[in-house]
Amino acid sequence: QHADRLQYYRRPERWSGAAAKLSQALAEMIQEGIEPAAMITAPSEVFRQAPAGAAKLADLGLLYGEYLRFLEGGFLDPSQCLGAARTMLERCDWVRGAQLWVDGFASMSGEETATLIALARLGERMEITAMVGSDGMSPLFAKTRRTLDELERAFVAAGLAVEPPLILQPTPPPRFRTRPALAGLERRW
Repeated sequence: QHADRLQYYRRPERWSGAAAKLSQALAEMIQEGIEPAAMITAPSEVFRQAPAGAAKLADLGLLYGEYLRFLEGGFLDPSQCLGAARTMLERCDWVRGAQLWVDGFASMSGEETATLIALARLGERMEITAMVGSDGMSPLFAKTRRTLDELERAFVAAGLAVEPPLILQPTPPPRFRTRPALAGLERRW
């Protein structure tokens, strides 16, 4: 329907395997709350040296915008479920004043972050727990640490109070509860 407006994907050989990748890209853009216009206008500076990249991004913006317009006809992409849920949170009496606990993540999409912010505004308190290692700087948990930092910035930007983190360091660590000598050995080595 919009083939005449496409730049990069105008050539059929570029569509090989593209449907699955396009579906994944559309889901990621929805999950991150990206506006279609940002896809079309942003690449000018970024892709000055790579015009094919700018054309590809502009085509993705066009297809993404058309897909969102199609969804407005009464459809819902699975990636839009959190956004739809947020519109109904005000009607959920059980959320008001609730004690909320979030655990078990290494990263958050933009939609997940926006949903946590909406819940935090309605709840009395939200506790977010994450495994980041004993010093909070372990490379093993770097992705989770970055996510926590991004969440803190988003919460502060939304005007929500953020308490300093509480880092639990049991002595000895639970894995050495029955063998404290091993905990001492680990500390020294």
